[in-house]
Amino acid sequence: MVISQNVECLICNKVYFTRVAIGLDSYQKHYFDCLDCEQSIGIAVRSKAPNGHIEAVENCKLGGFDRNKTIINLHPSFCFPVEKYHDAMFFPSIEGVELLQPHLRQRDGAFLQDVASQFDIPNADTMWGKVKAIYQLSHAEGKDKALAKLIKDYNLQRSKVKVGDSNCVTYIDVMCEFYDALFYPRINELYEPIERLIDQLHEAGKLDDFYNYYKESLREENELRYLSVFTVYFKHRDILGQLIYRARINNSEIDGRFKRL
Repeated sequence: MVISQNVECLICNKVYFTRVAIGLDSYQKHYFDCLDCEQSIGIAVRSKAPNGHIEAVENCKLGGFDRNKTIINLHPSFCFPVEKYHDAMFFPSIEGVELLQPHLRQRDGAFLQDVASQFDIPNADTMWGKVKAIYQLSHAEGKDKALAKLIKDYNLQRSKVKVGDSNCVTYIDVMCEFYDALFYPRINELYEPIERLIDQLHEAGKLDDFYNYYKESLREENELRYLSVFTVYFKHRDILGQLIYRARINNSEIDGRFKRL
């Protein structure tokens, strides 16, 4: 769904007609540079799907619905070709779905397949906070009850949107399910060299020694590093969101496309 409204730059008073797609998150920020004064303009969509409204965030005020003003197209999940950035009849999600459709996981017995929920996690930054809490509680003494409650809540939220039910039991289950939902199908490709190394170590009779070494010397350090990296990623998810769908399918054809700044 696309919502529209006029947005006026507070510095030079140039007025735009913004067309903004409603994504999966309840709050989605967008930034673009004013074509006249070249200063950043920030707006946001606050939504409860399928409805939403535009809010002013930075250097702008909202106006009416004059479609004759310069069009600015914005989308939280897909980037626009340069020549379509001001096109009132272009919908990047159509192109994006065509790219993602070959990678859909078919849901048994379902006539319609939901592309959006298979290639993103609604309110993923909030869910990441829950995943981090599950990891931290799993490494704390006497937190089993709180941990079980968080995992149950995680399963309930994920089961609403994913293909099949979420049945995580441990923090490892949760992290694997979350990463898979964020990076499938590319995550399979990233896992292949790890799988080959495990097979090589097993054939050489060194797998148990490697496991012991990893658990004693590397596991905690690596897990904390991953937590830190993903925390930084979610701070910048508004910026990266338009390119992630291409990274997930190893498609690097992004030259000549607009991204949010």
